Amino acid sequence: MIENSSSRLFIGLKEPRSRLRDLLIRSSGDVAHLTGNDDIIFTYKARGALNLILDKIASDAKKEVLLPAYICPSVVQTVERSGLKPVFYPLAENLDTDIDSIEKKVSKKTLAVLQIHYFGFESNTAELSRLCHAYNIPLIEDWSHSFLQTDPLRLSGTCGDYQIYSFWKIAPCGVGGALRILNGEMINANLSYPRLSVSLKQLRNTIDFPGAAFLEAIRAYLYKNHTENSTFDTIEYPVNDERYSTWYPKNNDDFCTKIPIWALRLLKRWDLAEIVSLRRANYQRYLDLFSNIDGVLPLVTELPSSACPWAFPVLLQQRDELAPRMRDAGVPLFTFGETMHPAQELTLAKDTELQMSVKYLIDTCLCLPLHQDITQGMIDEYANIASNVVGGSD
Repeated sequence: MIENSSSRLFIGLKEPRSRLRDLLIRSSGDVAHLTGNDDIIFTYKARGALNLILDKIASDAKKEVLLPAYICPSVVQTVERSGLKPVFYPLAENLDTDIDSIEKKVSKKTLAVLQIHYFGFESNTAELSRLCHAYNIPLIEDWSHSFLQTDPLRLSGTCGDYQIYSFWKIAPCGVGGALRILNGEMINANLSYPRLSVSLKQLRNTIDFPGAAFLEAIRAYLYKNHTENSTFDTIEYPVNDERYSTWYPKNNDDFCTKIPIWALRLLKRWDLAEIVSLRRANYQRYLDLFSNIDGVLPLVTELPSSACPWAFPVLLQQRDELAPRMRDAGVPLFTFGETMHPAQELTLAKDTELQMSVKYLIDTCLCLPLHQDITQGMIDEYANIASNVVGGSD
């Protein structure tokens, strides 16, 4: 493991941050223009959007949801919270969906198929959409790594019945997700705002401002005195992963509430076209530098013209040994998929073929931040550190 207490390794620059003045400035961004007349439901987190979909399409006869085996535990947790069974499918080497493998796993019990567009790069959705429509199964596109595409600027996704988004990974708003309905059934969401203690905690983590200690005291009091009905029960597994239970608590606010007013205000604040442009320039800078470092393999070697990347993913052998040294030298790296849901962990232990398709990603994938607060000078420094650490690994 990279770090005993967490699989999400960073030192403060993993995601872009906001300042107090950003919250006070009149909204001038283009989120409203992008959503247009589409059916958009704003949620507290992306898992709340998925929860709405699963509740809507629920069926007594269909209790299985097909998920990629390389996945964030929160997705699996959401499926189980809805009383459904996750069924995992393998990936192709380029992170595309393995269509043939999915077709083999489709059965009369299949309720839906979920596809992840890893790190903001579009997968083979059109092909998967045709398969799902042939079997009359809803396709859920998970765009929580990046809700934007460019050329022209637009919301991600065109083929699935539903899209789910997570805003804070791209725009500095701290929290917030959404559900977009393209071809699926309409959903009437009756969501409340999250508990004040939860909202204040997220606000404190999003914005640095005077009085943060006072705000934390209020939040701690509210949390202590208003925790009833805040959790939920799921399946108990024979494996007990402390990292999973620490980073993915069973908190109802994550699934059943809408985006706070302050987070939506921040989301509307930003020039999204500028954010996309900066992220693309930073990705290309990383690609130019890291392609020349022996032992570090960029996962996506050509930046697609429409992509707004979340991070710069690389494959690094001996990651658990080398990543802490890079971090200690000042690189704010992090991982995706290293912490597994117990259902995922047990399935991979029993299915060798499935394990082989994703285990190399779980064990070697490392992400470097490229958001709009990262300068190209910082990227140059990170590349130099990585080159020294990896080059001296022998």
